[in-house]
Amino acid sequence: MILRNYFVVIIALNVLNFGQSISGVIWNKKNQTFDKILSIHTFANLHKECIKVSRQHEMYNFRATVLKASYYQEPKMVIFNNAGTEAHGIFPDIWGLLADYLNFTLISIKYDHNNFGVQLENGSYTGVLSLLKSGEIQIIYRTGIYLFRLKDMDYTTPIWKIRYRLYIRPIRSNDNQWIIALFSKEVWYLIICLIIVLSLSGYIFQKPVKRKTAGKKRVQYFNLHDHFFYTFSIMCSQGYIPEAFYNKFKILSLSKSVFAWLLLIAFNSHLIYRMTYRIVTPPFDDFQSLLNKTKYKVTAFKGSMIYESLQKRLAGFEAPNSFDSKRIEFETTPEDMQRKSCYSKQKYAMLNTDDKMQALDDRLLCRLVPIGKGMYETWITSGISKGMKYKRAVDIGLLKLHEVGLIRALRARWFNINKNDDTSIIYKPIDFPQIRIISLLIGIGIVLSFFILVIEHLTFSWKKMNA
Repeated sequence: MILRNYFVVIIALNVLNFGQSISGVIWNKKNQTFDKILSIHTFANLHKECIKVSRQHEMYNFRATVLKASYYQEPKMVIFNNAGTEAHGIFPDIWGLLADYLNFTLISIKYDHNNFGVQLENGSYTGVLSLLKSGEIQIIYRTGIYLFRLKDMDYTTPIWKIRYRLYIRPIRSNDNQWIIALFSKEVWYLIICLIIVLSLSGYIFQKPVKRKTAGKKRVQYFNLHDHFFYTFSIMCSQGYIPEAFYNKFKILSLSKSVFAWLLLIAFNSHLIYRMTYRIVTPPFDDFQSLLNKTKYKVTAFKGSMIYESLQKRLAGFEAPNSFDSKRIEFETTPEDMQRKSCYSKQKYAMLNTDDKMQALDDRLLCRLVPIGKGMYETWITSGISKGMKYKRAVDIGLLKLHEVGLIRALRARWFNINKNDDTSIIYKPIDFPQIRIISLLIGIGIVLSFFILVIEHLTFSWKKMNA
């Protein structure tokens, strides 16, 4: 009997979880079959009651209840006016829409210090988090979803996804491989194969040409070496090509010339662009390689949501000899991070989220580019008081804002996502590194020519001695 009552309680609990009860079954001893739980009148009524309670939470009318939200000043995210009593930005706008939809009164409170908050050894909290824990506010406008914060707050429905990435000031350099990179590897293979095929075809199908020399008739042939040499000259549009070479096989010679012109047109059409094109070569791939292979320092925001977790994680990285904590510097304002990344003689990599960089786009002191795939990846949302009774109503409201596209519209408005990125490159004169390969090829050609000249003289002298 006890076991039977236990199973009834378990079944009832499953029914209360109405998302699972629809597919639930129960053994019908009388019919010796499994029946759907909702076919039983008692469980069906429990299910209806559960749905009714859930709907009340989803469509709850706050009746102008005052909810207080706080955060510190952050460009485009949360901006305070009128001595910190009014707020606008993407997150106040989102919560303003929720306030209209759910009928509550939203009051914004500015936190004067750029500090999200951490837990101290005595159990108290700092930053915006201290206001939430003390009950002074019910909402933190912006936060990331982290497991170690679940004991401090509840999270609303995720709003968008972000990554923490390392941003550096780009150092552009010319592409020394431009003369090779003009064509892909497959195209170069095709060109080489065509030169070989055309040379062999000319050698195999050549016709003897009679020439008069000093009143005598003789037949002139071109060996395989001549065919490779002159075919290559045609392809490069360089050197003197004997008239007799064309007369061996005119159709084939004309085909070589046409192919050579098409090749040169394609080559020259990209030549100037590739010579002036400058690239950013990443000095590192991730945080580990930054510590081990470069002298870069990292600057991060001290008031960050992950400040506490970041310090613990940094201590776990393996660096040469020992971890040098001086290479990680925390700043109290985003402007200080930018100054170090843009103007410091020491090279700095700024650790920041991609959505904050979008928000700072028109306020950046210099152009910064992301390196690597990122250290952290999480969802951005809002934090609310632990155990808020009508959290589900807020979550449903955010889902509806997603469904109708209002959150996407707000992001496009505040972050200006759709604007064209200015990737124009300042013109710089062509310098020696850009023509290094050409100089190298000329040098190799001179050395080979000199080497061939020496061999020809030695061969001529040897033949003359043995004549």
